[in-house]
Amino acid sequence: MESLVKLNVRLQKVQLLKLVDVYEQLIQVTPPYSRFKAIYLISQLEERSCPLVQVPYYDELQELYEEEFKFALSKSLDIQSPQALLQIARSLQKAKYLDQKLLNNIFLIFRVITSYDQFQEIRPQEIHKINEASELLQIFTHFSIENKILSQDIKALIPKLLELKDLEDIQVSRIKKICLRYLRYQLLYLDKGSDNIDLIKEIIRHILLLNKKQPNIKDFNQLYQAILVLKPHIKGFQQGIEENLHNIWNNSFQSSIVSKFEQDVYDIAKKIYPDCKTNTIDSSGQEVDIMILIDQINPDGINEKTLKIAIEVNGVYHYSRNSENQMGRDKIKTKILENLGYFVVDVPYYHWYIVEDAKKEEFLRDKIRLSLQNRSNNQ
Repeated sequence: MESLVKLNVRLQKVQLLKLVDVYEQLIQVTPPYSRFKAIYLISQLEERSCPLVQVPYYDELQELYEEEFKFALSKSLDIQSPQALLQIARSLQKAKYLDQKLLNNIFLIFRVITSYDQFQEIRPQEIHKINEASELLQIFTHFSIENKILSQDIKALIPKLLELKDLEDIQVSRIKKICLRYLRYQLLYLDKGSDNIDLIKEIIRHILLLNKKQPNIKDFNQLYQAILVLKPHIKGFQQGIEENLHNIWNNSFQSSIVSKFEQDVYDIAKKIYPDCKTNTIDSSGQEVDIMILIDQINPDGINEKTLKIAIEVNGVYHYSRNSENQMGRDKIKTKILENLGYFVVDVPYYHWYIVEDAKKEEFLRDKIRLSLQNRSNNQ
């Protein structure tokens, strides 16, 4: 399996399932660390295979993941290898399998055996340990799980990292990853303390400075999303920066394909709001699954403001394979749309498909009404 991953081979579904069948026959005689590595390799092969048939994952692998991650959980507190811990965490992410207890155990043991949080003065050769810790933070963000301890650890280390001089390119790259992962986590679980807001501004400056020398579109787009979420907290700072990042975002943005699920919801939405639009790009460059604009006219016939509603149609790609826990990227998108003035209406696939066709219009009307009420009550 390792050679297939290294060669970037994309297996057909039937080929992958045959490979898994062979592995399952050997599970009971496979040492624990080899099992951790095997499930990581399988999760990578599945991740590469699924786009070939346009599915997020294969249901046939569900039992295997359940068994292997249950086994990993039973051994997690005794693992002494940081790389084994990271392999399990990466497997969870690639398999889109949420096991919060396993993730928490991985973090706690990783913290103990690497002692990354104890660094007083960071030596360049220790940057990789902090980078690995930040990868764990990225996986918590991926599953939209809060980890205050890990976040505080990274927060305390970043100022020390930014002070380091005369670093090799790979070390500079690792520090950039650490900063971006921390910034991404803050979009979900913002520490509003003034010291953290100042740190966020410093991170944005640092990433922009690095990209003057070697521009990276993904970095710019991450910063743009960060500014859209954090705008209420960094007023004044983003002037000029936001416009430039907006232009880069627009030039690189690729619109997504409308799924059958999204089309079904759109067809019902049009019965309620005939002028609604699907797969629309907002003036900020953000894609809205279904956009509804309602002019609010005063008694004099003047349009005082436009009510903006965004219906987000969230299919199986937006959740982990074994739960109804929404992925971090989708929660970040919701925050962005709300900051842009939208009332966001979430339509999950697991609600939509249990509603009878004759009642779907009523269901959608209720979802919109409740969203408007909840947002108004919170303002």
